[in-house]
Amino acid sequence: MAASNSTSGPGTGPTVSSLDLAENITNLRWVENDFIFFVDIPCTIFNEHQLMLPSRAFPSTTIAHPHAAVSLHALTTAVLEDLMDVTISDQVLLCKPQDTAALQVISGDSLSRLIVPWARKMYASRNDNHEAFARAGKRVTETLITAIAAVEEGIFRKIHSFIDHHAPELEALYALVNFLSSLGRCVRAVWGDDSARAKLEGDTLMYRRSFDIFQQKLLELWGAHFLLAGHLGGGLPFLSYVLSCEPPRKMVPKVDTKKYETRHTTADCTCEFVRPPATDVYDLLKKGQLPVVSFDGSKLSVCGATPYSYVSISHVWADGVGSNTEKGLPLCQVRRISEHAHALNAGGWFWMDSLCIPSDEKMRTEAVRLMGKTYREAGQVVVFDSDVRTFCARASPVEDHILRIATSGWMRRVWTLQEGMFARELWFEHADGLVDCTAFNGPAYEVALHSIPLLAHRTRDDGARRFERVMPVVPTCTLNDVVGLIRYRAISRPEDEPVAISDMLGVPSAALVDFPTRDERMRALLLHLRTFHRTTILNGWWCERLALKNFRWAPATLTQVLWPDDPKDTRLVTCTPEGAFAEFSIVRFPPVELGINYGVVVFIIDDDDTEDEDTLKTKLKTVKPESCRIFHLTLSPYLFRQPNAETQRLVINAVLLGRSLDTHKLDGGGVAAVFADVAEGNKTSESPLHCRFVTIGSATDGLPDIAESQHSRTYWAHVAGREIVYGKVRVT
Repeated sequence: MAASNSTSGPGTGPTVSSLDLAENITNLRWVENDFIFFVDIPCTIFNEHQLMLPSRAFPSTTIAHPHAAVSLHALTTAVLEDLMDVTISDQVLLCKPQDTAALQVISGDSLSRLIVPWARKMYASRNDNHEAFARAGKRVTETLITAIAAVEEGIFRKIHSFIDHHAPELEALYALVNFLSSLGRCVRAVWGDDSARAKLEGDTLMYRRSFDIFQQKLLELWGAHFLLAGHLGGGLPFLSYVLSCEPPRKMVPKVDTKKYETRHTTADCTCEFVRPPATDVYDLLKKGQLPVVSFDGSKLSVCGATPYSYVSISHVWADGVGSNTEKGLPLCQVRRISEHAHALNAGGWFWMDSLCIPSDEKMRTEAVRLMGKTYREAGQVVVFDSDVRTFCARASPVEDHILRIATSGWMRRVWTLQEGMFARELWFEHADGLVDCTAFNGPAYEVALHSIPLLAHRTRDDGARRFERVMPVVPTCTLNDVVGLIRYRAISRPEDEPVAISDMLGVPSAALVDFPTRDERMRALLLHLRTFHRTTILNGWWCERLALKNFRWAPATLTQVLWPDDPKDTRLVTCTPEGAFAEFSIVRFPPVELGINYGVVVFIIDDDDTEDEDTLKTKLKTVKPESCRIFHLTLSPYLFRQPNAETQRLVINAVLLGRSLDTHKLDGGGVAAVFADVAEGNKTSESPLHCRFVTIGSATDGLPDIAESQHSRTYWAHVAGREIVYGKVRVT
């Protein structure tokens, strides 16, 4: 930045009158190991009832009255002048949007050009004068924390328009929170003090509301919501960067194999198809051996694979390279694949489903039995994805690599999870060659780790912030691990999901392929595992359940369970043909028959009186809300509820909690809404309480807030309940 020596104005340091425009803006996105990204901030003016910032928050600024109406331009400038100890000329950060009717904005690029060089300069000076550096860090941190608290109280605690995601001030508020988040990450990167960022991201309503706004903006721009959970590693700045990028192509949830057309590398190519000798592929599969192919420039040869002597190709059929042994692939595609195989493997041998899995159903089943072995024993796995290849070259910024892989079609399919997890070496095809996961070593390590979750299971060194190229031992996952890895992925054949994940869980896929239906395969998988975390019962708001006796609690797909349990939790499910046995905290209450839009408010009664239905109903009439624990329960959509098999009524009289009420706060986490059969259960003190699964719920302390009561639930049932702490339960 350019600055004069003047000390006049709000700051005590120099005046910033211009910015260095020569630096490529893509080089101003990292301060040490933190990703920084600013968006344009509209110069919105908030009236005094919306913004009341105490003048003591910014002692050197022109905000003099505690109830003055302040524009975001004045607010942003005031924060920066206090942080950087400078005076910023009025027009340095402003620009006019293309829409001439719109307000001026504080340019996100200008913020980057001002703040990132300053932060890097401060970091470079850390050893010049330790005491001065520490004093500056303390002053900057205190100023930022004060600003965060003032904005939280001045705006977000006094405004209700966050309910409407299209309210005009929402764009400004989102940009302001992103601004504060990026500043907090700069402070952490320079001084190692994470308190300002932690205050904002862990303790403010405005940060939580910003994720709601992000979700809505993403739906509008990208038409997908799968990203929110996948990009928390870079926080709001990385999410804002995501919104600034061109959306990936639309995901195809299910490929219609009957209408499928295999594509050439270019639209105008008409080269002939190349096929491996089908009888050679059949013969190897009949012997339980894995067929691999090699291309000599004119024809494909087939041989039996030996460990680490071939390359496995991982791709999604939506990219147009799906096929089978009998049909083959266009010559142009085979040449492209063969070139990559030769680049990584001296013999050029490779395996690809489009050439090595026959269309014959019996032969296909034999090939599927070998899927785990196929990728586990490959020397390298190469990922083909059209978005990664289209948007990324090897020299692209590392954040582009991360974004395009994390949002690729390859990351959204079930089969490719196992293929990536088993890769001894994992490579990604870019526009001009191959890149492996060591490209994420260094500053981008943490963002990559959170954005591409399967990387967490690869060989790595957190201290050195590096991934190793070779993973010598294939990891075995728990079901809890898979829940976190598989969320929002899709599969064309639902019955294939249990098979596609079983080898990762240590269950041979051969043990499942002979079951004909999805539900039978999932039940068989759960019975093979026998013990696993309780997330399968407590989570999965949009998740269909198995339509099988004693297994109505079990998810039909793990892709919609979404949230794994605490991996340290020792209260596990034991799965048997009679149902799921586990310990839960049980809150019982009088029966509530559910309508489509029901919610339930539960008033906890702590005395030791009898817990029969009539007594609890009487207690509700006399309970004082201020003297008891209250939580409200929202329930998953009607289509994902399990009615009583005999009466077809939806009735609940209990919820199952993962932890007891006195040990944790209810903040929207998952619970199971059930019907507890008291007459059948508790025949002895050791007998588990039989609970018939009805639906998943979300429990939150207190009464419903404005958003829930106005926009989510039209009616709330009020009941008195009592808690049984960690009781034994059989769920069916």
